[in-house]
Amino acid sequence: MNIDSEGLLLTELIKLLDSSNIRYIFDEPMKNHTSFKTGGAAELFIIPENCDELFTADRPVYTKVRDDMPAIYGLGSD
Repeated sequence: MNIDSEGLLLTELIKLLDSSNIRYIFDEPMKNHTSFKTGGAAELFIIPENCDELFTADRPVYTKVRDDMPAIYGLGSD
């Protein structure tokens, strides 16, 4: 995938998140979310409040824009 199409995908994802009132952060250091305080920056860190915000119409929000699965992290030990 070339840079232009990746930028377009990101733009479409941001539009979808904004229209769904789902919070997100650009370039969020993953060390802020890990037990060992390690990890680089996530290009886009999505912060759903509940499963309804993450999954709509039987598909994750991210896959409505792109056909691969996002990495989902949370409430576990690294």
